[in-house]
Formats: sequence, C-alpha cells, structure tokens
Amino acid sequence: MNKFLSDSLYFVNALCAFLIILGSGLVAMGSAKENETLAFVLGIAGGTIVSILICGSLAVLLSIKDELVLLNKSMSEVEKN
Repeated sequence: MNKFLSDSLYFVNALCAFLIILGSGLVAMGSAKENETLAFVLGIAGGTIVSILICGSLAVLLSIKDELVLLNKSMSEVEKN
C-alpha cells in the first residue's frame, strides 16, 4: 500500500505543478485592468518559479527515495551472496 501511495505522489506532484502554473496565470489575468495577455504571461512565469520551488523540492525527495530503495535492494543482494 505504501508503494502505491508513493508512486501516486508522482502524478499528484505533476498535477499540482500544472495547477499552480495555470492558476497563477489566470489569477494574474483576472486581476489585470489592462493588457490581460501580458499579465497572463507574467503570471505563468511567476507560477513556474513557484512550482519549481514547491514541486521541485518534492520531486527531489521522491528521487532520493527511489535511490534509497535501489540501494537497499542492492545491499540485500550483496548480503545474500
């Protein structure tokens, strides 16, 4: 069950990143009084930075988890031999 939850976190992380980027663009566009297109582009850029910081950190932790699992498997194979 833990493996399923951990694997599903990859999808949730990607979805969260997409929603942060799109949501920030839409909020910026909605709050702009003039030139909504420029506000949307700047909102997307800001959302990308925030998404990199938040979801990128989680992606690094997930990557570390995968490496630890591989290390554990290789260590258990060495102990068997």
